[in-house]
Amino acid sequence: VVNPDVSLPAATVEAQEIGTMFPQAMVLLGDEATLDKVKSESRKSFLHLATHGILNKEDPNLTYLVLGQGQKLDIGEIAGMDLTDVRMVTLSACETALGEDPSSQGELTTLADAFGFAGCPTVTASLWQVSDDSTKVLMETYYRELKGGAAPAAAMQTAQKTLIANEDTRHPYHWAPFLLIGDWR
Repeated sequence: VVNPDVSLPAATVEAQEIGTMFPQAMVLLGDEATLDKVKSESRKSFLHLATHGILNKEDPNLTYLVLGQGQKLDIGEIAGMDLTDVRMVTLSACETALGEDPSSQGELTTLADAFGFAGCPTVTASLWQVSDDSTKVLMETYYRELKGGAAPAAAMQTAQKTLIANEDTRHPYHWAPFLLIGDWR
């Protein structure tokens, strides 16, 4: 799922590049990225969502990913999906691992939590608002490494080192927001 509201030009290039790495990939661009299509394609090995993550700190149930045609994929909708056949979900979007402390509430409070609850063993998510341009570089490198056989943790490390090596993206803002949740191997 990529750039459903056409405000993320680098995310479009990111998803198209990642799509070329996987010949069986389906890229849902812009208005094609509807809730029905996302759900129907949720049996793939990898789900990559390059979109906006909208965090609602007061009510986590109102946190969502932006989809095409003005639609939303919220925590409840995600938690109700069956993602047991999905190896990894990548949330290439802002604040997808950020939420309130669930220990006192006993509920899902982040988008990443919801994907794990739905059965996905590995979720890549972000802790803060991210740069469209540097995220593109990080994600393309991450997937190239995964495609080459690297474990998710090693692939992420290589992608982060790529950004650290560039003077323009050396600051942790660019390379440190994404983390792996669940099975990192």
